Amino acid sequence: VNRSDFKGARDRAERAFRQYPNQPAAAICLSRLFEATRQPADSQIYALEKSVRGDSLNARAWEQLSQQYQEKGDTLRADSAAEHQLDATPNDLNLRQRVAAGWIIVKHYQHAVDIIDEGLKMNPVDQTSLRLKLQACTDGELWGCAITALSALYEVDSSLVSDSIFYTKIFSAAQTINDTAAMLKWSGLAVKKIPNSASLWR
Repeated sequence: VNRSDFKGARDRAERAFRQYPNQPAAAICLSRLFEATRQPADSQIYALEKSVRGDSLNARAWEQLSQQYQEKGDTLRADSAAEHQLDATPNDLNLRQRVAAGWIIVKHYQHAVDIIDEGLKMNPVDQTSLRLKLQACTDGELWGCAITALSALYEVDSSLVSDSIFYTKIFSAAQTINDTAAMLKWSGLAVKKIPNSASLWR
């Protein structure tokens, strides 16, 4: 965008749209024009939506679109745009965790779990992802999922072996869904690893 020729830039973008309604480069140019002239979020969204319709793998455009929706207070669309950004950069673990956290905030717990699980396929021992999964499972009262997350954490975090709170959590989750096998397994491990705990023996 030539900052001294806003009208000319807008005219050139509109001419490009007449040939190709969602021409990505023209849409980005228009977005920058709106940013330079301090137009409201709706104007930015209009241009950025054109850009991602023209190029669905433009991670930067999806990121900006998510930010504009967030500015408007539209959390669901902001999360959705961020997830499209993740589609364009699926190996970005930090982004994946932020996207999952966003869905947890709006109480889409199973969707958050699904997003985290895709990342765990690539890095199954990432403790941050596993703890985020546990949060989604617990907040959503997905107790079978919580047992899976806790079990995976147990394998990668050696401090949990002697953590009585951990055993209480996983036993309670198993008890809630009447998972007898899990209750027997974890109560047995609990008293084996922490034999002097009266509460765990109970």
